[in-house]
Amino acid sequence: MARLCIASMACLTVWHLQRDTTEDASQLRKWLVRLSGRQMKHKVESTAPALLAGLEKLLAIDDLLKNEDLEDILSLARRVLPALFSSG
Repeated sequence: MARLCIASMACLTVWHLQRDTTEDASQLRKWLVRLSGRQMKHKVESTAPALLAGLEKLLAIDDLLKNEDLEDILSLARRVLPALFSSG
């Protein structure tokens, strides 16, 4: 039951975000699409599935950063996955 409530809340949040015409909402939509990893068709800013996927990742990031230090996360990732985090 709790999962259904959370899913419904996420859907309602995305529904409102899609209809929000403010600059802040537009920027958030762009970031969520970027986090989702989805590609949008030409002249399509976002889709509900892309926003939901991005929101899921944003919430996971938020949860991680509430419990872990960003510098510790990046340091570990750079040591364990150096090819993905090399500068150049």
